[in-house]
Amino acid sequence: MSHLKKFSSTKKHSTLMRYFLSYFLIVCLLLAGFFLLVQRQITEIYFDDLIGQTQKRLENTGQQFRNEIASINQIHNSLINNIDLIEFRFSNDNWKQYQAEKKLKEYTVANSFLDSIVYLDKKSGNLLSSGKYVEYQDGIFKIYDTDASLHFRPEDYDLTTEQPIFLSNDSFQSMVYCPDSETNDRYFIFYILNTTEIQQMLKDTVTNGITSIALLDGNGKITLGKNAQTLEHAFTPPSKNLTPGIQVVDDDTILAITNHVYGEYSLAALISNSYLKEQVHDTFRSTYLLCLLLAGVGFLLIFLSLRSTYLPLHRLVHKVIRHPDSKENYLRLLEESFASTRTENQQLQLKIEKYRLSMQRSVLDALVSGNQPPLSENTPDLEAFFSTDSGNRIFAVCLQSTQETFPLAKALRDLKNLLPKNSTCVVLHQQENQAIFLLNMKGDKQDTATALMDLLETLNQTRGYQASFSNSSSSPLDIPSLYENAVFAGKHQNGTPVISYSDLNRKKVHSPDLSYPYEQLDELEQGLEDTDFEKIRANLKRLFQQIDHSAEQEGSLPDFYLRCILIDILTLLGNALNQSNINFKSYQNLYFETLFYCRSCSYEEKRTEIHENTEKLVILLEQEIENAAIPGNQIRETVETNYTSPDFSITALADEFHVSVSYMSYLFKKELNQNFSDFLWNLRLEKAKELLLTTDLPIDVVSLSVGYLNASSFRRKFKQAIGVSPSQFRSDRKL
Repeated sequence: MSHLKKFSSTKKHSTLMRYFLSYFLIVCLLLAGFFLLVQRQITEIYFDDLIGQTQKRLENTGQQFRNEIASINQIHNSLINNIDLIEFRFSNDNWKQYQAEKKLKEYTVANSFLDSIVYLDKKSGNLLSSGKYVEYQDGIFKIYDTDASLHFRPEDYDLTTEQPIFLSNDSFQSMVYCPDSETNDRYFIFYILNTTEIQQMLKDTVTNGITSIALLDGNGKITLGKNAQTLEHAFTPPSKNLTPGIQVVDDDTILAITNHVYGEYSLAALISNSYLKEQVHDTFRSTYLLCLLLAGVGFLLIFLSLRSTYLPLHRLVHKVIRHPDSKENYLRLLEESFASTRTENQQLQLKIEKYRLSMQRSVLDALVSGNQPPLSENTPDLEAFFSTDSGNRIFAVCLQSTQETFPLAKALRDLKNLLPKNSTCVVLHQQENQAIFLLNMKGDKQDTATALMDLLETLNQTRGYQASFSNSSSSPLDIPSLYENAVFAGKHQNGTPVISYSDLNRKKVHSPDLSYPYEQLDELEQGLEDTDFEKIRANLKRLFQQIDHSAEQEGSLPDFYLRCILIDILTLLGNALNQSNINFKSYQNLYFETLFYCRSCSYEEKRTEIHENTEKLVILLEQEIENAAIPGNQIRETVETNYTSPDFSITALADEFHVSVSYMSYLFKKELNQNFSDFLWNLRLEKAKELLLTTDLPIDVVSLSVGYLNASSFRRKFKQAIGVSPSQFRSDRKL
């Protein structure tokens, strides 16, 4: 520290000042960047969180509204089949009327979302209301609330949409809901919703930045809401802002809209940017303190870094340079001092680097091929391959022998004896019956290639070696590519005693055309779907023959192609087994073992295991199909016995026979030549036609008799299938 104080007190130390200013600038830039990054990140986080919370609240409110409407639909389904209301329609008895009114009031009291249930018997004109006082005259319902009233005329609205209808005037507003869109000659039911509950539901949403909320109809008109008047300026004209999502209204307000609350109704809310700014401001207070703390730490680090960096530099300069000028830049003084040494070392460094890179690439190539070249035996000879002399030509030569073990030492000795003077030969790679050599010969490109061809032909005649060699290069950096060229030429030698890579290129040797067996795989899939095991085994035999042929003839198909074909075969078998009633645990070990062989092992190594395991999977599927088949007449009998139950489905049928749903669907179509749903509807339709023609039962009772709780749904499906309504069908046939 004493040295640091001495230097810091001396104005002449320009290097010290530069160090200090550079560190100070770095700290300032880091703090500024940190502050800006934190500011941006915090703003984005709070904005995304506010938007996310708003959208979630709107979705929750919409879901609550949909749930309430769904509960009303359940009430409606119960009322249309309620025995008290049915008896009320067919009787003018006061007691029946009292029971009907009691039932309506029970449903109204049980659901806080309901203000009243209005039931009109069209034939008698009798009107029941469980809450508000309602009158009916000339097709118009008058809904009273203290001294005010609203008029509701069903003919003015499209009731097929089953949309809630908002009614309002200067003193009274309400919302009615008509869930049954079908025309009924006997009765008409609608529900008066509790607008107070809806308002409270919307009010509960106004929190955490949400200032206003409103329920909008299909035209963008505000119906109900909290502080809804503040939303009016965001809808001018109403149609332009109905796109769901987030929209900026002004600098202080964001509009959020969620669609499909129920039908064409949507929710809109206003979010205040002021709330967001307050949250960000509160968070930044702690950020300011953190920046000040980091600034203090930064200055401390500057002084510590000056101690650890500048003082060693000061000592080095005084050791290298006698009486250095403190006004000069120490780094420049050191640069000038070492300039000559750096220039001298630069050339040497380049030579070393070229040698190192060449050796690395050559050794890497050998390592990739799975064999480390015996460098220890050839190190003295390697120097010639890294010479900068342009007259050097480098070749890679591949020698193949008919002997089981290649005579490496003898072949190397023969090559060296036949090579011209000042030539070099080393071993790159050896395997069972072949070896790769690296040759360095003096001369030009054409002369050396011709001389090497003559040398290798002589070696073939005297020793029986088949030879292939690469093109030549003067750069040691090309050694890996020369190696690959020699190996490639050897694979396409086709009995030629001596061949060069250049000759091979002139012959234009190409890779074989790749042919993937899509048709055979499709035929296999079809055979599995039809459970035609003769066809399955025939297709598997053809596929394996193609794979065997490709594996035996090197280069016919790439290895990854063979793996893809095998995996496709196994996948098709797995899908077929999955659709059957076989428990996966019973064959999972066999399946995964075969998959491992297909993906990770050589086909030639595991050919037998793959064939055997595939056949085992086929046998397993064949046995299951034979043992688990259920007669078609038994399936038909079960359906004809249970079709009157509204809960009867393909799942119930599968449970009856203790099989999976997918397998029952497959078996049903196979045995009865028809889908389950089509068969069940046709059966119910025929029974319904029979009841309509042979009995006088009401349509609602006929619907229940054939398994339909919802008579409206039954009428709709009946009309779609026959072309007329059930009542029209009965009247037309009985005339």
